[in-house]
Amino acid sequence: MNRRKLNLELYNDEAAIQRGEPGIVHSYMRGLATAMQAIGDKNGPAWWMGSSGFAFRIWASDTLCPSAMSMFEFNRILPQAIEQMGYTPIYTSRLWDEPKLELERRMTAHSQIIEAVERGVPAVVWDLSDAEWGVITGYDDGRDVYITLDNDGNVSTLPYERLGQNGVDILAVTIPGEPTNQDSEEVIRRSIEIAIGHASQEEWADRPDYQNGLFGYDLWALVYERWGLLIEAGRMKKSGIPIHEYSKYYAAHFYSARCYAREYLNMIKNHDPDLSNAATLYAQVADQLRLLWTEAPDTLTPKRSLIDDFTQRLQNAKSLEMEAVEAMKMYLGVHA
Repeated sequence: MNRRKLNLELYNDEAAIQRGEPGIVHSYMRGLATAMQAIGDKNGPAWWMGSSGFAFRIWASDTLCPSAMSMFEFNRILPQAIEQMGYTPIYTSRLWDEPKLELERRMTAHSQIIEAVERGVPAVVWDLSDAEWGVITGYDDGRDVYITLDNDGNVSTLPYERLGQNGVDILAVTIPGEPTNQDSEEVIRRSIEIAIGHASQEEWADRPDYQNGLFGYDLWALVYERWGLLIEAGRMKKSGIPIHEYSKYYAAHFYSARCYAREYLNMIKNHDPDLSNAATLYAQVADQLRLLWTEAPDTLTPKRSLIDDFTQRLQNAKSLEMEAVEAMKMYLGVHA
């Protein structure tokens, strides 16, 4: 019986953590960073987050439900991230409304996972635990299980037959393939196009319950406004929603992302005035979001003044990001 396990830990951006920032938080990107580290990619987290567009994305639900972080078009965005990082994507998916493809796609993905592990690369897989991405780092044919790392870094196993059916009936397996040696200037241009397109809601979201792009800030702020009103009315504890936990989850994701937007733009600006302006503006966006993460409340009923401050900071962040998007549009216009 064949068995192999890669000696890997889930990726941590230690430099960001030393700066007092979250590091990579989005579970897909953290899994992909783990794969990038395993194959020896030297570009680093700012490039991975920025080139893929994840540094510039935002999703929100009308209850701050964590499901927003997966509310996008998997078949477009997941392989695109790997392409932008400079590798051919190996990608297999099946959605909940494609039951006839379940066995075929699961077997295809299984073969891809085994091949990847054999060449020392973990597979980034949807819903290994708690509707988050994780990585498959090994397999054991004797027990018919994969060896997995979830988004908290916990080692576990997943039966082969539960691939794509571990709670959420969706299969999504993404693996970096061979380097493409693509032109870095073209990658940069596409990343800016991705950022602008997302800000304008050109990427799919399940609206109106979810919003993305600049409108994501509006919905996020609206949830805080409602939270403040419920606190004032003494009704928050009856809501049944752990909004304080969701609040910190969102703040970690998007403060993290905007820190990488700042770092990526500083990396690629090369004295360009428009990208330099965008980098400065994203640094200010990150500054607005930082307190939402560091001061995220541990109770359903924090002081109303704190929630009002959070709401104002989100409105400020949106205004600053609008300016940053306009600066990036100027860059594309100059470099058309």
